[in-house]
Amino acid sequence: MHLQSCEAQHADLKNLSNEVLETVNAVMHDAVIPMSEFIARLESFVQRERAHINFEEQTIFPAIQALSEQKDWVALAQALPQPEDPLFGEKQGENYRELYKAMIQELNAA
Repeated sequence: MHLQSCEAQHADLKNLSNEVLETVNAVMHDAVIPMSEFIARLESFVQRERAHINFEEQTIFPAIQALSEQKDWVALAQALPQPEDPLFGEKQGENYRELYKAMIQELNAA
């Protein structure tokens, strides 16, 4: 029951985040959107996200903790991919190189 509710919340939050992203993109492309509408969408997203995080922390995570043993956490840690350094990782380095190339090309074209 709780997991189904959690999954439904994830789907709802994905839709809400897409709406916010579309609104931001529209504003960035000079669309006229009333500030009150923009703020209402952001506030709705933030409120729903907070409620979801609270639900996970108060309901889902304690249930997982109660059902899990130390060996489960060890197996999970071994199965998960190792996180890449978000600041200096290889992928970010490549992204910055591409950004640098694009900036140089734009400067040369000017």
